[in-house]
Amino acid sequence: MLGGVVVLAAGCRRRGATEPMEEGAYERAPEDLDNKLAYAARAKVPEAVQVEVFRGVAMEEDETQAFGANLAGGRCYWLVGVAEESVKELAIYVYDETGTRVDARKNTELPVMRVCPIVPARHEIKVVVPAGKGGFEVGLYTTRDAQ
Repeated sequence: MLGGVVVLAAGCRRRGATEPMEEGAYERAPEDLDNKLAYAARAKVPEAVQVEVFRGVAMEEDETQAFGANLAGGRCYWLVGVAEESVKELAIYVYDETGTRVDARKNTELPVMRVCPIVPARHEIKVVVPAGKGGFEVGLYTTRDAQ
C-alpha cells in the first residue's frame, strides 16, 4: 500500500559569484530549470499545484540522489522531472515505506509519473542520471480536488 505530505529535500544549492569552485567541480552556468519545470508541469498536469521541488546535480553518470516525502493517503501526486541539456537520461523511482518500488519512469525527454497512495506513508524518491552529467529538478505536484 502507498501512502501523505511533508517533504524533505536534499540536494544542491547554486554557488554565488563570490564562492570559489573546487577544481573539477561543475563549472558551467546552470540552465533555468525552475522555468523549465514549471512549463513542463503545466503541459503535462495543468490542474496540479506544486508541493515541493527536489534539486540535484549529477557529477558523474549513474549517480543516484534520494529524497524523502510523506504522501497523504487518498490523494494523487505527480512527479515531473527536467534536466539540463547535458543530462542525456533522467530516471525517477518511487519506493514505499517498506522499500518496495511503487513506480519508475525513465525518459530521455521528460519523465512524468502519477502515484496515488491509499494510506499515508513515507516514500523515497530516487533520481538517477544514467547518461550525462548536470543539474536536474523533480517537482512533486498534487491537485486541489485530491484525486
